[in-house]
Amino acid sequence: CATESSCFDDVGQFAIAAADANIGRLLGAVTSAGLANSTVFVVVSDHGRNEDGTHHGGKAKSNFETQWVVYGQDIIEGSRELKSAISIEDTAPTVAHLLGFDAPLEWHGRVVREVLLQANESLYSAAK
Repeated sequence: CATESSCFDDVGQFAIAAADANIGRLLGAVTSAGLANSTVFVVVSDHGRNEDGTHHGGKAKSNFETQWVVYGQDIIEGSRELKSAISIEDTAPTVAHLLGFDAPLEWHGRVVREVLLQANESLYSAAK
């Protein structure tokens, strides 16, 4: 896309604006409750569709690519492109890590350590 706004049609732009407003409300509520220093937001989109624009759940690369945003305590600030690709399958292991749990071996995906200030530390040690 030439610009970020050219990547989405009017419906997509509306959806992005609505999601942004709702995330702002959540962040405001968490901050008002005094929980901002112990909260991490993980925002993911639904996975993509097959290359022809139909169906979910196939093995096409587009079924695993997703938009992925993480924000909060012990998360590196700033928008940037990571050196490695992120799959929707990386979300659960990353959240488990932030909560102080090891992901079960059966899970696919990895902890996305590139976004963490302290890559080997969990946010919450009580679960250890």
